[in-house]
Amino acid sequence: MNKALVFRLMIVAVSLLVIGSVVGRRLYREGTRQPAEVDASPLAGSSSIDFGTVRFSGTEETVNHVFRLTNASDELVSILDVVSSCGCSTAEPSRTDINPGESVDVVASLKLQGGGERNATIWLKLKGGRTHTLALTAQGLRLNGAQLSHLVVDMGGVEEEEQGINVSAEILATAYTQPGERPPHPSVNSPAGIQVDVGEWVALPIGNDVFSRWAALIVVKRNDLPLDGDFIEVFLDGESIGSIRLDGRPM
Repeated sequence: MNKALVFRLMIVAVSLLVIGSVVGRRLYREGTRQPAEVDASPLAGSSSIDFGTVRFSGTEETVNHVFRLTNASDELVSILDVVSSCGCSTAEPSRTDINPGESVDVVASLKLQGGGERNATIWLKLKGGRTHTLALTAQGLRLNGAQLSHLVVDMGGVEEEEQGINVSAEILATAYTQPGERPPHPSVNSPAGIQVDVGEWVALPIGNDVFSRWAALIVVKRNDLPLDGDFIEVFLDGESIGSIRLDGRPM
């Protein structure tokens, strides 16, 4: 075999390697590409709602929003199922079959209990394996309600005095009200042998034109035998805001 033929064969081999590498990379990209366009929801429209700060005075509050979604495809879209991320949210579509260009109203609800942020996700399961996602969020603010800093108090570190065992602990109660409105004074139910002193509400500088925040100090004292899971219950305007378990033995 002469040198010219060997050289030509080497050129052909290198060319085949380059072509194979390019084709292989393309096939790899095609095989690992996310099917975003294929699996995209055919329903168009706003799919998230932020209710902002929701004020309520009862034990819970439910907020609602209507999502209007339009079938932006050229095929019939069918809603097979509705799934929520938590028991605090629900959704009900006005129809399950949506023709091209038609719309469906989805009534979504979010239940708030107590304060704090609440988030929920709702999935509309569509025929053909696709999913449309709805997102709901709200900041719950329970007015005229209160919460305790501790529900279990360890009162093990005590001092022995002449009159017996002295045990004390401090619990902070916080409450939210309408701007400038003072909450009712807390009351307590405690077993014999336990003294509970409830301080006056003090306005905290954390507030705005939406709400006022208050704090009250609850001091628990016991001059008796070691504690063994005693409870005191704190009330606000006749409604219980929590039970505090007192644990600990004298040192």
